[in-house]
Order: sequence, then structure tokens, then C-alpha cells
Amino acid sequence: MKYVFILFSFILNTGLSCAQNNLISNGSFENNNVCPNHLANAINNGNIAYTSNPNGGTPDYFNSCTTAMSQAYQVPSNFLGYQSPRTGTAYIGLDIWDKGYFVSEYIQIKLSENLKQNHHYAFECYLSRAEKSRYSISNFGVHFSIDSVYYAPFEILPLTPQIINPPTNLLIDTTDWMPITGTFIANGGERFIILGNFNNSMQSLDTIYQYYGSANHYDAAYYYIDDVSLIDLDSALVVKENEAKAQVLVFPNPAKESINISGIAVQDKKDVLLSITDITGKQVIQAILIEKQPLSVAHLEAGIYFVKLQSRKGLNVAKFVKE
Repeated sequence: MKYVFILFSFILNTGLSCAQNNLISNGSFENNNVCPNHLANAINNGNIAYTSNPNGGTPDYFNSCTTAMSQAYQVPSNFLGYQSPRTGTAYIGLDIWDKGYFVSEYIQIKLSENLKQNHHYAFECYLSRAEKSRYSISNFGVHFSIDSVYYAPFEILPLTPQIINPPTNLLIDTTDWMPITGTFIANGGERFIILGNFNNSMQSLDTIYQYYGSANHYDAAYYYIDDVSLIDLDSALVVKENEAKAQVLVFPNPAKESINISGIAVQDKKDVLLSITDITGKQVIQAILIEKQPLSVAHLEAGIYFVKLQSRKGLNVAKFVKE
């Protein structure tokens, strides 16, 4: 892996999961061969399209199509809490940390195509903590691999995630869906992703005790997962769509030292206010746009940024990647 950039955002939804270029074909887990039931694990039995289990755990599948006999796996109300799917009628559930145990559940997803060498990819998924889970955790990551993997023991996978959630971001929310996003440059050939906890510490430092609750609450960190997406930021179609929507061209993209800005919005030329924000919505640059003059971005950290041009004709937005 040549380059890794880690992001977490509560504020800005980039809309990746809605794009037609999503390399994860069943990111909201709607495509299934059987509704969840109490007799068999839908994921372990290969009944959720493109989704599998890479270790000896038992990840859960929740769907509104569940029968009355299996209401424990119903949505929005189920045996671990209450949460409506972010989109559609289904989501996955993972126990990614247990007090006193060296275990974690995962899901493994097959991509629709191999990743291209040196291409920038943007990952996004959404998590919500189950109410009957007493603990919150920040140990959540994404591992990309060329082949699928399977480790028989129910334990932490001996893999290094390319995208990780920062340790200061405890995933506490039980009401809303929390977005996790990240970008990286692919080595090429990666075809599978694994989501879960890759921290090999028995007692993780980045956990927090919420409350005891009742006797049916669990000493664990359990999360619902929905709307997983992966976008090739360097594909011709993505670039074309962004330019068409924004009417602004930012180049070079990705950029290291400086960027140039051109397009319909720039041609207004009258008091165009330029601002650049990071993925969290924090403004990092503000200036009056000067046409044909490069803008230095050398001081910015690596990641995804948004260029906003405000003129008398309105607001235009374009996206670029800082290496």
C-alpha cells in the first residue's frame, strides 16, 4: 500500500453510496436468497449476495422480510435494539468487541471489479450502535485484499486495515447512522474488503462504558452496518459527472503543490469568492479567485477537499484529492 489517508465525518455526506459507480454491488444488503431466521445464519450460509464471513463468528442479518417466528432479526425492532435501515429494508450486525474476550465479528464483501493500480478510491459506510450494547468502541477498520480469506477461529483477524477510524472517535450514537469515510491509493488487483475490528489488544484503550441497562443488555460493542460504498475517484465517468454537476474544473487532480481552477463559474470573473473545505466541512482556505493563477495547496494534509465558488450566479462545487 503506497498511501493511506484516514477520515471520519459526521457532517458531510458525499453521496457515494448513491453513485452509479459504486464498486460494491450489494452495499445496502437488500439482495438475498433467504430472509433471516432463527434456524440458520444467512451470511455464513452464503445467502447474502457478494457477502461472506471471514472467520468463525456469526454476523447477523436483519431484514423487514423476516417472518413472525424470527422477529429477533426484524427491522426496525430486533433483539439488540431499534434502528431503521438507512436505506432499503436491511442491514448487517456485528459484535466487534466483547469485554474480556479476544474476538470480533466481520463481514467480507466481493467488489464488482479489481481495483486499478495507483487509482484513488473513496470508501464510505454507516454504523449505528445497538441500544442493548453496553460499550462503545472506535476500533473499526477496512482491509482490502486480492483474494477472499477465512480463518476458522472466532478471533481478531491477523490483518492490517488500510482504512481505520481514528481512536479518538468513539462510535457512540444509537439514534443516527454515523458515516465513516476514507481514501487510499490501490496497489492494484484488490477484489475483496473486510469490515470489522482489527485491534489485537485484549483490553482496548479506546472503549467506553455506556450504562448497565437491564439484564438483557450485553457487555459488548455491537453495531449495525448499512450503505457500504467504494468509488474510483480517477475513473473517467466520475470525473465527467463531477465536472458536469459543478461546472468547475480543478486540475491537476490529484494535486501535490497547487491547483488550477477553470470552467463556466470562473468565467463570471466578478468577485468570485473561493473557499476550500475538508471532508468534515472545515474551511481550510478562503480567498478571492484570481483567474489563471495557481492556488497553493502544499500545506494541506492528504485527503479529499471541496472547492466552492460563490458568485452572483450562485454556488458551484468541485472535488479534488490532495496527495
